[in-house]
Amino acid sequence: NHLYHNGIYEYILFLMLKFMPIRNEIGTLIYIKNKDFKEMSYKDKEHKNYLVVGKQMTIHRYNYKTFATHGPKIHTIDNAGLRKEIKRHIKENEIEPNSPMFTFNGRPMTENDVSHRLSIISDKQLGIKLSTSSIIKIIINDKLDKITTDIDKRQYLEEVGNIRGTDVKTLVTYYMK
Repeated sequence: NHLYHNGIYEYILFLMLKFMPIRNEIGTLIYIKNKDFKEMSYKDKEHKNYLVVGKQMTIHRYNYKTFATHGPKIHTIDNAGLRKEIKRHIKENEIEPNSPMFTFNGRPMTENDVSHRLSIISDKQLGIKLSTSSIIKIIINDKLDKITTDIDKRQYLEEVGNIRGTDVKTLVTYYMK
């Protein structure tokens, strides 16, 4: 997959984080068709994370930091531009159903790989190493700066908290400037 060596998958990771501010498990997604996903038992889904593609595109997470507290997380990817880029990524890299969305050095990407790759790419492009947490902080604060009312800010933080599997208090404490 020559495209992986040109930084394309990192672009998709950055883009996905912009709209789905989750942790490093973003790199562990398995691409699967909706029909196949529906046929799987819960036990087969357990401890994995999926990008499910059918009429809708959804992320299903069963393996993330606060799973024991929050359980499975399911989120629809509503942004048409993001869906288009993900589909392009799948097509151009010939990712087969039931395969990892992202690989690194010929194997499925790990959470540590995500952190490492995003840090290297941000350092190369921006001159500063950004962790997934710092990327999320930037995204949250940029969005909050554009929201005018406290009610809307609270609603946004609740949405981010739901996506991340954390509460608003934690977001305010660790992610707001």
